[in-house]
Order: sequence, then structure tokens, then C-alpha cells
Amino acid sequence: MHAEVDSTKQTGTIRLLAVHPEPQAYAEFDGLALPGGSVTALVERAASELSALRAAAEVQPDVVLVEVDQSAFDPFALGQALSGECPDACLVFVGDTADSHNLRRALTCGAHEYLIRPLDLRAVAEALADVISRQRQRLESLQPRRVPERTCPEWEVIGVISARGKAGKSTIAANLAIALKQESQENVALIDAGFGDACFMLKLTPVRGIVELGPLAAEVDEEMLAELAVTHSSGVQVLSTHTRVDYLDTPPVAAESLRAVTDRLRDSRRHVVIDCPAWQVGSSLEWAAEWTTVLLVLSAWDLLAVRDSRALIDALQKTMTNGAALRVVLNRYSKRDPINLASLEENLNQPAFVTVPNNTSLVTAAMTAGNPVMLDAPDSDVAAAIRELARKVVGMKAETSEPRKRRRPLFRL
Repeated sequence: MHAEVDSTKQTGTIRLLAVHPEPQAYAEFDGLALPGGSVTALVERAASELSALRAAAEVQPDVVLVEVDQSAFDPFALGQALSGECPDACLVFVGDTADSHNLRRALTCGAHEYLIRPLDLRAVAEALADVISRQRQRLESLQPRRVPERTCPEWEVIGVISARGKAGKSTIAANLAIALKQESQENVALIDAGFGDACFMLKLTPVRGIVELGPLAAEVDEEMLAELAVTHSSGVQVLSTHTRVDYLDTPPVAAESLRAVTDRLRDSRRHVVIDCPAWQVGSSLEWAAEWTTVLLVLSAWDLLAVRDSRALIDALQKTMTNGAALRVVLNRYSKRDPINLASLEENLNQPAFVTVPNNTSLVTAAMTAGNPVMLDAPDSDVAAAIRELARKVVGMKAETSEPRKRRRPLFRL
């Protein structure tokens, strides 16, 4: 959700984030007087993709300047990622030339302006003042943002994916759905878009699968959803694409069916979590572009997963043009992993959104008992990390109430 626009900030300091491999670049933009009385301040510099994303998230600048003519990073893929980190900022590219290919890529990733050298500072000041004014008008127009025909005016579609198997993705998805239900007390749905891994962990056996809808998926309604859904004891509604594992006789579910079910679910559910199987990621990139948040789950001890995750991140950044947030969830994290956290983030060009600690025995015991960690061990370090993930995904404030009371698990192995 966009921050409310304060009319008292029409004049004052315009904070700039400069992204350029050269540390002293864009010095001429600092202290630039704009029409209307505002003055620019170069509050942060970044020389790499990772440092730019971190700075954008921390500083939340008014304007982000990205250099086009350099070889250190892809400016347009980075620009799109930056738009997710600071959606209210104006994205401005600076380059020596502006051919049609670059202009088209700039427009695709949501650029507000494209400045071409040599720079006339008076023209630059007018251009910045213009894009800031237009952006503020746009944000003001978004304030009501109510959709009358929806039961829930605000919703989240959270896709949980991984580049390879064995990342613990289904465990994260199932427990995240329960954490969202516990923390928000809103309606939450979980789509098990594979062969029932999440359902197995929740000890649920759906009677019907989404694949059975076939061509009727385009006309799916609440009555049809009720036939597909199984309600877990936590209150989460779970829908599965298939009811059984059969690699020989089970047809794949059509992407159009998943889209239709997701669209119908979000009409009356505040949060929809999708557990997307790793083998289906390649064909699901377009579907992922429709989610509000994409959580990429990986483990640092799997070097091949790190390599494949970087490739998937690059593909997603080119596909997700709707401003959706791409977040990295580091699962089973330990300081003894072969790749330390800083190196991992550098390799992925993405900061870790949340790290879930390595506690395999606890997670395995909960899975064997058919009780998710959020219910079986609510006071564990794993549950705390997933609770943090749930809150961060939907922008909830940190819990400030009394400490959570310890609850005895139903089963203990």
C-alpha cells in the first residue's frame, strides 16, 4: 500500500539515491534547486545491485537515479527491482544516448524520466520537478483505492517457489498460511499446486482437485470452491490441484484454471498462498507476474540451488512488470553453511528477506505427527521466523503485546 501523501511536503528536501559504479558520480544533482522551492539532497549512493536494493529499502528516497551506460549491472532489471523496494519513488535513468531499445525497456520497467547527456542542470531541475509533481498527483489519486465489487478491498496473493526441490518450500508455504491466519485473523486460502505435499503436511485429503474443473474453471464460483476446499483445524482453507500422486495417469492442471481459481479466491479471502512446485516454475513465470509477492525459497548449503535461484531471479525480474515484490527466504539457515550470508546475497543480487533457522529434527517431528510447526512448536525458533515472515509480507507491525504463552504440543516424538 502506498504511503499517504503529505501536502506539507510539496516543498522541502527531495532525497536522491544515486546508482552508479563510480562513487562520485551525479555530484551535480546534489543541492539542485527545483522550481517550486524544493532542493535535492544526494542522501545515498550505491555501486552494485545489492547495495542499491538495500539502500532503497532503508532510505525510501523520493528519486532513484540509475546509470544506463555501464557494464556492472543491467540497469533496467535493477530499475524494476528498485520499483518494488520503493514504489513511491520516481525512477530516473541517465545515459549518454537513448536508442529505441533502451527507451522501450525503460518504459517497460516503469521509468518516470530518461535524462540524456550532456545535462543542462536547468532542464534537469525542471524535469525532476515535473516527475515528482506527477508522481504525487498519482499517489493522491490512489488514496481511496476501494473496489466495491470485492468483499475484501485489500488482498495478497503470495506465491512460494523454489528453483530446485528439497528446499523446504511446501513446509514454508503451509506454515506461512497458518501464521497469516493466526496473526491477521483474516480469511486465508492455501493452493497446493503440486501433488499434495502441503496437504500431506497438514494431514488433509481433498475429495476433488482443481484439475477436475477442466473448462468449467473459467466459471468457477463460491459454490464450486466450497466443493474443492478442505478447511484445516487452523481455519485455513486448502485447495489442491490433484487428489493423489499418479505420474502416469494424472493430467497437468491448466494455468488458466489456476488463474481463475486464484482470482475467485481473492474476491473473499484476504490472503491467498500458493505452493508452486519447483518443476512447474518455468511454465509458471507468467502466472507469477500476477501475484503481489513472490517468495523464493532456497537453502545455502545447496550450491546448485544458489546457481539456479540466481537464474530464476533474473527471469522473474524480466517477467514481473506489475510491481510485485520478489523476496528471498533462506530456509534451514546455519552459520556453518558453506556459503555465508553476505556471499549468498552477493551471488543472488538480492538481500535475504527472512532467514529460517536449521532445526531439521523439530520440523521432521512435526511433519510426521501431521501438525505444522506453527501448531506443534509455536514457541520454536522456526515458528518465530515464519511468524516474522508473515508479518513482513503483509506489512504488519511487530508484536508489542505480552509474550506469547507457551502451549504444549499435541504430540511429541
